[in-house]
Parts: sequence; C-alpha cells; structure tokens
Amino acid sequence: MPRGPGRPSRPGPTARFELLSRAHRHNTPVLGICAGAQFLAEALGGGRAPMGSERIGWSEIRPVVGRVPTGPWFQWHADRIVAPPGAEVLADSPDGPEVFRLGTSAGVQFHPEMSADLLDRWLDATPLPADRAEALHRDTARFESRARAEELLRVLDLV
Repeated sequence: MPRGPGRPSRPGPTARFELLSRAHRHNTPVLGICAGAQFLAEALGGGRAPMGSERIGWSEIRPVVGRVPTGPWFQWHADRIVAPPGAEVLADSPDGPEVFRLGTSAGVQFHPEMSADLLDRWLDATPLPADRAEALHRDTARFESRARAEELLRVLDLV
C-alpha cells in the first residue's frame, strides 16, 4: 500500500511479530486472515512457505476435526502457512494448513470476509484478465456467505 497523506503506515516485520507475540502471551484473541495468518504463524514460531503458484478463487478445505465449514472459501495467495509448534490444525488442503489455532490465536489461510464489493476493490487494485475476473464475480455471487463466516467464528470461539 502506498504511503502518504491520509495513508496509514504499516509496522515493519519486527514490530508486527512483537505485537502478535505480545497479544498471544497476554491471551488476547487474535484472528489472522491470509497473510495475517502467515504473519501470526511466524510470530508464534511457525512460518510461511512459497507454494510455487498462485491460488486465486473459491475452493473447499478439509476439516481435520470436523468442525470447520468446508466452504467453499475465497483464496488469493501464493504462500502457505507453516503451523506453529503445538498448534492444532483444524482444516487443511493439498497446499497445507488452512485453519490453525494455538490458545486464543487462530489463523485462516482464506478470506471469510469476501463479498462482491470487496472483490471489486481487489480487482481495481490488482487487475486480472477479463475472463478470469468475470469467473471470480460469478463464483463470488454464488458462494459468498455471511452465515458460513459467522459459523467459522463460532467454531474458533472468537464470537
């Protein structure tokens, strides 16, 4: 994100990891989404790793313990989570962990907040070929679900 007048600055990696580590140590609930889940995993001793290709679009995940809704969930990333030591992986996919929990901290590799409006903003910032953008719009209209996102928060015990 460009910086400048009216634009918030982002904390550097050291400050970001310290903030996440401190919140975890103080049992402050934290939910990391996509890159935020990767940062959270790193702050808690895990990490992130390149997948070798981008994953953009809606896909289902595999619940490991049967509580996390399978989706489909919206994905837009090229790295995967490496779960922190001691974390419970609640769902995965062939690419790796999709949902993890460690104490009051949880991370999801996907975007439960995806909506048609949010997709429009993302495509304005990162244009894709027209046919791919149209397919994402079609799938988002079909799959977006506030109820599924709320169920995920209940499963993670964050509401």
